[in-house]
Order: sequence, then C-alpha cells, then structure tokens
Amino acid sequence: MEKEVKKHKPDVKMRKPDIKAMSIEEKYERALDFFEMDHMISYYTHKRLGTVKEWVNDTVEVSRSCGSNDNETRP
Repeated sequence: MEKEVKKHKPDVKMRKPDIKAMSIEEKYERALDFFEMDHMISYYTHKRLGTVKEWVNDTVEVSRSCGSNDNETRP
C-alpha cells in the first residue's frame, strides 16, 4: 500500500520571467557590480582562512596562463 504524499504548497502555475531591455551601460554596471561583490567575498573568505597570499598568487598565475590582458605590463 502506497503512502499518500502531502503537498506543502498547492500547484504553482509557471510563467515566463519579466525581462526588460537593458542598455549596454546598465549591462556593464550590473556585471561590474557582480564581479566586485564576488571579489570582495573571495577576499574576505581568504582573509578569514589566512590564505590571502596564496589566493593572490593563484589569481596572478591563472591570469598569466590564460593570456588575459596581453597588452598590459605585469610586475
């Protein structure tokens, strides 16, 4: 005999999300905000764990190996 599964919520109708058109400036600002917040969270986490130096070294190594910012001078 199967147990009856109780539903916590009634069936929810799905709908497409409202998507608004964004200017290139707004897209840039949103991407920059996300990047900065992610970077701050990483820094805070590594600082708490005592691994900031390793995090910075790994970031520089990956940046160099990916060839990003080829036109910039690196220390």
